[in-house]
Amino acid sequence: MTSSTFRCHQPKRFFKRIGFALSVWLVLPGIAKADSIDGTWCSVREALMLTIQGSQLIVERTVSTGQYSRHNFIADWPVPSADHPENGTRIHLRLMGETTMVGVKIRANGETTAPETWHRCQPAT
Repeated sequence: MTSSTFRCHQPKRFFKRIGFALSVWLVLPGIAKADSIDGTWCSVREALMLTIQGSQLIVERTVSTGQYSRHNFIADWPVPSADHPENGTRIHLRLMGETTMVGVKIRANGETTAPETWHRCQPAT
């Protein structure tokens, strides 16, 4: 009697485990994407916007390559220009949560700027 009871319950456990594993597998990509520094960010203090796509930093139409990890990004800000005197500095960006990132710039003379807060840009409505 014990063996027939065991056989009857085992398929139920198997399908419950498969169902649980499938639901976790479907949910994880959304969680992983939200927990990544990739995306478009808007400066809180200045009217700046930047995009991180893997190892690429895109500011306006200029692309720089940097050191990328899921929660950190280090790159040289694009080449200096008259419009943007801060260009040519190194920027360190760190993800603080799903929608917040903090950046610090290190200028060529070694001077470090105060931490600057960035938020994920909201789509225009």
